[in-house]
Amino acid sequence: MIDRKKLNDKAKDILLKAHPILATSNNLPEESEFWELYKQFLKETNFKWKEEGLNAFKVACLAERRAKLAETPHRPRELKRGW
Repeated sequence: MIDRKKLNDKAKDILLKAHPILATSNNLPEESEFWELYKQFLKETNFKWKEEGLNAFKVACLAERRAKLAETPHRPRELKRGW
């Protein structure tokens, strides 16, 4: 498993860029931009997690997205008045 705490900001940005492609693609093997981001991630991390493989990268994309959402302050929804 890829430890996101050990990643630099650029590697985390790559994960965030890859997440929407991963989440919306019906045919990931044909998504050239996703594979390019995967290569960039491996280079950025000096191939440290190459042995972990593609599944670990996918999980890291999701984990980084969740972490980013958790860091973002949420505004409470406005109550509708005057029903």
